[in-house]
Amino acid sequence: MLVAALLFLPHVALRAYAVDVDRTPVAEYVRAGEPAEVVVVPGAAIRASGHPSGALATRIAAANALFETGAVGQIVGSGTPAEARLIAELASDPEPAQDPAGFSTHETCSNVAALGYEEVIVVTQQRHALRTGALCKMVGLDVTVVTTTPGPERTSRVPRRVLRERAAEVKAFAQLVVPFW
Repeated sequence: MLVAALLFLPHVALRAYAVDVDRTPVAEYVRAGEPAEVVVVPGAAIRASGHPSGALATRIAAANALFETGAVGQIVGSGTPAEARLIAELASDPEPAQDPAGFSTHETCSNVAALGYEEVIVVTQQRHALRTGALCKMVGLDVTVVTTTPGPERTSRVPRRVLRERAAEVKAFAQLVVPFW
């Protein structure tokens, strides 16, 4: 019972902290969203073939849709050097920015803020939206999280992904409470 409470407390705290962060599905934002300086594409897995994983492919597609409709002025690819490079290669933006040191969501948000951006859109899957919004808000960004439709998931991976996200929320909560972490 205590473990369940400890895993749920960070989720509730992040939800309270990020209550004013807009979390919108990409199709709705393309139709009605306000323009922003940039759209940030956080990294995700790259397959052995060099192609993006389903999560990364849907993030890139969402960023391209936002760029092509004029909702953002630039695409920023973040993640490992390979992830940032792949995002830049697949971006509709002819001159995308790269953040090859975004090894975590917190680092991505911090690096984007250090690049001088203030008003950003971050595209990610729904399950990461709360944590992403809270971490970007924590570093001073005016953030809108645009969620992508999840790709097909094998049922056997869902519990692992939920547990991984809860663990990431615990880490984000700790970063919120102890900002220098």
